[in-house]
Amino acid sequence: MPIMSFSINDHLKKFLKKLVSKKYYPNQSNIIRDALLRLMSTMEISEIERDVVSEKIKREIIGNAMIVIKHDDDLAIKKISKIETDYKDYIAGKSQFLYSKYKTILLVFEGEFDDFHNFITELNTIENLKNFRYIIIS
Repeated sequence: MPIMSFSINDHLKKFLKKLVSKKYYPNQSNIIRDALLRLMSTMEISEIERDVVSEKIKREIIGNAMIVIKHDDDLAIKKISKIETDYKDYIAGKSQFLYSKYKTILLVFEGEFDDFHNFITELNTIENLKNFRYIIIS
């Protein structure tokens, strides 16, 4: 994934740090990625740019989501199960691993970019995730 740097004011910096410290997001990069994806899906853009963006967004993709939770976190497990049910037509595979007190869940997603974005956004709202990563493979 390319790395970008940008400037923000102190107020925004404190806000980002607070979101991470309160565990709404695992890190500041995830906040920025999520915000940009949400902006792309709602913003009015010119016809020329819309053609370029929608060509990329509407295409079929394969993506992975990896979630790490405490193995006894019943609420998180229930929320993940509900999201899995909501996106059952897109989930092409699932693996689970137990190690020590943690459960790692790997979900393989096959569908359109917009659906993957919504799937990732919903997963990212689950509290108490110990780790959450996603990647678009193709």
